[in-house]
Amino acid sequence: MDVKEAMNTARDYINTVFADEEIMQLGLEEVMYDPDAGQWRITFGFARPWDPQNTMAVKMGLKTPRTYKVVHLYDSDGQVVALTDRLLPDLKS
Repeated sequence: MDVKEAMNTARDYINTVFADEEIMQLGLEEVMYDPDAGQWRITFGFARPWDPQNTMAVKMGLKTPRTYKVVHLYDSDGQVVALTDRLLPDLKS
């Protein structure tokens, strides 16, 4: 499986799993391949309708309300084996 196939499989999975939540602004964030595990780890970020959009930090561009999910899939057959959170450290000034 090449990187484009892996990304498309992961994107389709995210869109299917979160279809009822009407996610917005889906974007590819990171792609990693682990040859020892034979797995792709593909991170997508997105917003949900209930994420706070009107806070001062968001308006100033200091914080973006996004959720980050990592789709883990086998390279050999494209089977999704896990969906995990990608937690980012808090950025403090």
